[in-house]
Amino acid sequence: MTEALFLYSVKSALVLTLLYLPYMLILRKESFFRLNRTVLLLILLLSLVLPLMNIHSLSWDSQPVVQAARQQMVEVGIPVNAGMLLPEVAVQGERNGIQVSWFHIVSFLFVLGMLFVFFLRVSQILRMGYVIRTGSLWHQREDGVMVYCHADDVSPFSWMDNIVISARDYDENAREILLHERGHVMARHSWDLLLLALLQTMQWWNPLVYILGGSLRDVHEYEADDFVLRSGVSAKAYQLLLIKKVVGASSYTFANNFDHSLTLKRITMMQKSKSSVWMRSKVLYIIPMATLALSAFATSESVSPSGNEIAKNEDKVIKISPSGQADGTKKVGSSVVFPTDSNVVCLLDGKEATQETARALSPEEIESITVVKNPEAAASMGYPGKTVQVIKTKKDGAVLSSYDTPQKVSYVPNPGVQAQFKGGEGALIKWLATNIKYPSEAQSQGVMGRVQVEFFITETGQITNIRAIAFGKHAPEGSKTLPEAVVMAYAKEKKAEGKELSAQEQQAYKRAVEALLAESVRVVGAMPAWEPGYVDKEKTKPCTTRYVLPLMFRLG
Repeated sequence: MTEALFLYSVKSALVLTLLYLPYMLILRKESFFRLNRTVLLLILLLSLVLPLMNIHSLSWDSQPVVQAARQQMVEVGIPVNAGMLLPEVAVQGERNGIQVSWFHIVSFLFVLGMLFVFFLRVSQILRMGYVIRTGSLWHQREDGVMVYCHADDVSPFSWMDNIVISARDYDENAREILLHERGHVMARHSWDLLLLALLQTMQWWNPLVYILGGSLRDVHEYEADDFVLRSGVSAKAYQLLLIKKVVGASSYTFANNFDHSLTLKRITMMQKSKSSVWMRSKVLYIIPMATLALSAFATSESVSPSGNEIAKNEDKVIKISPSGQADGTKKVGSSVVFPTDSNVVCLLDGKEATQETARALSPEEIESITVVKNPEAAASMGYPGKTVQVIKTKKDGAVLSSYDTPQKVSYVPNPGVQAQFKGGEGALIKWLATNIKYPSEAQSQGVMGRVQVEFFITETGQITNIRAIAFGKHAPEGSKTLPEAVVMAYAKEKKAEGKELSAQEQQAYKRAVEALLAESVRVVGAMPAWEPGYVDKEKTKPCTTRYVLPLMFRLG
């Protein structure tokens, strides 16, 4: 949470910088005060809103994913023409223990500063309310504005629909001062200051936000001064009053004050001729700059043309959560307990079957059972609003262990029509996101890596001969299984770093690797039947095809 707030603050500050600097260069000295105020408020709002917006961009080609996978296949020595390569799927897990970095520390300090500024602003507002309502000689409502007259020699100020004035100022210059403060009230400048306080709370570390605050307060004073002059007060007499008030009492910093800004700037602006109408076109700079800020600092999402979300990162790797929404049907003793809900669809080796047929199976006949409860995953399988029970039996092709020697399979390397998951690539990814899990044993050991799973799609669309063929850049070596080869390479790397792994540490690492390999094989084996491939494009003869699925397990 703290990290997200800090990143939002940084993005907001960048948007503010991009929009405010041009204002300083081209609009700050112009005399159309209301328009300048509007621009400043728009800058405040956009800097708060733009970093929260999402931009959806279409991703029409997933080929970069496939190419990345192909390169990895070359690294482990697997023929690239041996079959179809699927997009890499990244499974994000959580590291055990507390991981502290400089980013966490900076984010924590940022939140502390934000809380300090927040409570400071709240205390200022509460104190101002107290000052307004206590110590006054008298108060009365005039034209919807409450005027408080104080015995103390306080500088005149206004807040919301309240005006505070000293008894001496009321006796000497009541009309000019009350008109000025009434100008603040009628223009609702207090609400501007609340918005400014919010932005300063979020960007308390950014000096530019305080400079912008000064510009906004200056515009407030120009507007109030203009209101006084338009009410019939002599410009010369009013300017003399401003000079007189420069040496007056201290002002209340958070409110709209009569003598808030530099007197010279205010007098100069009164004497300046009005800016020409065409100069107002300068404000149009905000449109291209806001567009640039939106494209640069808003949150982006890549979406496939079909509307299926494919990727959110630049390298086009698909990320899914470590824990799916699927649960396996439980075995109790020598029988299998199946759901009895009428809303459950049973798929037995890729074909619909009755629940009675499923219950007739013995536990020895069943290779795997997966219950898909996720609505989107079920819809992608062709069963919207249903719970899908996927049962795979052992008789439908041998399912090998994660690192067994594969059985010889006759397949077509380059078929006319490739086999595909029902619903396409997007449906496959959604199904994997629903069913795959990051093994807790691997998470506890901090083990990460890319598992490449080989499998075959038969002429009937069934999945068979599943095995993990590589972990990272490592493949089985000679008589060594894949886990053994990975552990040997890992121990060698640690030794080069000056650390000798104990037998217990090597065994723990091996178990974690085996868990990742087993989960990769399990999730592939639990997939429903595919649309089979065909030798020719006319789809006259179905054939067996080979696939490789890269699964990347990552810890945050």
